[in-house]
Order: sequence, then C-alpha cells, then structure tokens
Amino acid sequence: MHESQSRLIENHVGRSAPFWARHFGRLRDTFPDQLGDVGVDEWLAAINGVRPGFIRIEADEPTDDLHIMLRVRIEMALLDGSLAVADIPAMWADGIRQDLGLDLPDDARGCLQDVHWSQNYFGAFPTYTIGNLTAARLFARLREDKAVASGLARADYAPLRAALERALWTHVRSRSRAEMLDATAAGMDDVDADLSHLRERFAA
Repeated sequence: MHESQSRLIENHVGRSAPFWARHFGRLRDTFPDQLGDVGVDEWLAAINGVRPGFIRIEADEPTDDLHIMLRVRIEMALLDGSLAVADIPAMWADGIRQDLGLDLPDDARGCLQDVHWSQNYFGAFPTYTIGNLTAARLFARLREDKAVASGLARADYAPLRAALERALWTHVRSRSRAEMLDATAAGMDDVDADLSHLRERFAA
C-alpha cells in the first residue's frame, strides 16, 4: 500500500498532461537555460518516453516491471536451489537481453545495482509491481468520483487528496491492504486498470 501511494502520485498525477499544463511554465521559468525552448508537449513526451535501460530506479513505467520480474525470477531460482550465486551475473545478462534487448556492459549496471539482496531483503521486489498495480486500481476507482475527476482535469488535487485520506490514509495499520482495497472497491487481483493506464499513456 505504501508503494502504491508514491506510484500513484509520481506516475498517475505527476506525469499527466493536466499537471504539466498547470506547472510547466513555472518549471521552465526556474530552468530557462535547459527548458527555454521546450514546449509542454515536448516535455510530456520526454518524461513519458519508453527508453529501456540498465538501471531499475531510472526505468520508465512500462519497463519498470520488467526489471522487477527479472529480479523475482532470479530470487526464485536462488531460493529453490536451481541457481548458484556465482551464476547470477549470467542469468541477469541473459534476462536484460531477453526482456529489454540490451547487452549488459558490466555487473555494476547489472546484479550489483541494488542493495536488497546484500541486506537480506529477499521477497521485497514484488512489492514494487504490486504497488504499481494497486496504484492503477485505486486511481481508476477514485476518479469515478465526479469531484475527483473534475479536480484532476483542472490540476486541482485537493479532491483526490481528500478521497485518499478518507479511503486509506486515516486507516493505515488499522486495516489490511485487502480491507482497504475492498473498502474502495478497487479489487485485489485486477490488472486491467494498470494495462489500460499503460496503453492510454504510452500507445502513441
């Protein structure tokens, strides 16, 4: 749930056209040397571009989950004993080539880029994708509210904030993820909202 909130604001709000229609002028004024000759449509295309890369935390929305799935495949193979630690770099390089079409130049941009395994955080990576899926379901459900939808269209985020506060933030640890999703009717296992969001944002 924690990850879903950051991803909802970062991706569904912060990369949206209404947000930048309202705020791009201020950004351009702050960085005139870098953005003086850039228009809002060009900016939106740049921040929503699909450019496969080696580093997960720099990944665009569509390839972010591919990075995560590679790590999950490696974790599962380590835990079931079918992969030796020494073979992680090769499996990583093969996965990057297969999933993203890139040839990995070194392990620093491969299996050594994350701190999770060195800190014994096994099983943590799926939470990022679960957060992405949950954010999409929540956002789709909340914008069915006319006040939220109207606010989003004009880059007024007070109605969204109020809806999130009512549905989630006031409950935090007093409700499970399942209970909060049930209360918002967002559904637990529906991936359609995330796929619809990705198609709408990136098909063009």
